[in-house]
Amino acid sequence: MRFTKIFFLLFVISSLLHATEGDTVVVNMKKITGFGPFGVSGSPLRETPDDNPWHSTEPVIKGLPDSLRNFLFTIFHTDFKQHAFQSYIEGKLSKEYYFAVLEDWVDKYEPDKYSKRFVKEAIAIAAGYDKKGNLLLFVDKNNNFDLSDDNPIIISPKSKSEQFFERIKNIKPVEATFEYYDGKQIKKSKISLLIDYGPDAYGGKKEGSPIKLFVGIDQYFKGNFVFNNVTYNIYIRNKKGKTEKGYIEIKLCDSKNDNLTELSEMESQSSDQFLKAGNNYFKIANITPGGKYLTLVRQNVTSETQGTQPGFKAMDFNAKTVSGNPISLKDLRGKYVYLDFWGSWCMPCREEIPGLKKLFEDYKDKSFIIIGIANDRAEKLKKFVKENNISWPQILEEKDKKIIYKYKISGYPTTFLINPAGTILYKNLRFKELGDKLAKIFKN
Repeated sequence: MRFTKIFFLLFVISSLLHATEGDTVVVNMKKITGFGPFGVSGSPLRETPDDNPWHSTEPVIKGLPDSLRNFLFTIFHTDFKQHAFQSYIEGKLSKEYYFAVLEDWVDKYEPDKYSKRFVKEAIAIAAGYDKKGNLLLFVDKNNNFDLSDDNPIIISPKSKSEQFFERIKNIKPVEATFEYYDGKQIKKSKISLLIDYGPDAYGGKKEGSPIKLFVGIDQYFKGNFVFNNVTYNIYIRNKKGKTEKGYIEIKLCDSKNDNLTELSEMESQSSDQFLKAGNNYFKIANITPGGKYLTLVRQNVTSETQGTQPGFKAMDFNAKTVSGNPISLKDLRGKYVYLDFWGSWCMPCREEIPGLKKLFEDYKDKSFIIIGIANDRAEKLKKFVKENNISWPQILEEKDKKIIYKYKISGYPTTFLINPAGTILYKNLRFKELGDKLAKIFKN
């Protein structure tokens, strides 16, 4: 009897991990060192200025090698949202500031999503030159918030002619431990970090200037599943240490056409998008915080299915412009609509304005319209629009961010070019690319 129960349990687990039919597929993911099909990606390591509100939230780290010249000390956060929540709980961030941050992130207050107990999600990193001129790197690999027991890593000198991408191929990654909260308990995991001079590094030793370094997550996940007798490979890269649905990039392919070089040229999809496997579409229902299991749910897709990616109908909305005029996306059928999610505080958004103004003037009489959807403050938006003579409609989402939530906007600017039938043609076109597309559309 006991053997029968064990056999049945193994059968159920096997069916989930290798599901071939049905609405749900659970994929067993394997962690792999390297950038895989995603290519090199990372961010600069920078110190948090003393006058930055986040400076006081950083954990106390012992054993800093502060005798080094051009000293750099920083914290790499594997789960900044957990860090923000626990900083608020500990009183290091005021309620007003924390809720303002949530608003900027277009996030909701979800206290049950994070741990009230302290999670050591932070990884301390320090670097600088010793007396011999060696650039030493210290990483808190055992996550004990003490760098005195971490042996220094020598970063080889960077020549003026040496290119960033050439060096990256030969850098040995650093494996560090961190903690994460899985919704029930605090667990430990490891992350592979690639740290070197950044693309903008000066490579010299100018006194008083911290060294400029780059950090990338040198790992990704791979899994496969069978659907309709076809095997598909799925790749996932997480942008932080903790694997979270909202912060992953995805590539999906038929296993027969699994060429990593070709995959690297594919556009990475976000976790909220439809994943096409043959003639079927899936969405990610869940991914475990450690990245081991990924749950996909098959979707019924038609020509009228709404989404946030090219090929799907743009999601309709009704709103009022800052001028008080009602506006509906559905009512704009018959026109090419360029949705621009932006803010006057966003420098890349501001840099787009002159180019967009020219395009708007060139094509406004040819069934083309721009709609600005601003995550902004009313006074700042109105002032910027007036000073820059922006004439296309603006929807302000200062407090009620229904459209921003609906389109799952997490970065600015985010743009959509929608055709007269209401279908998304392109996503994240900047004004130069938009100009090229419009020239082809209206060439006649």
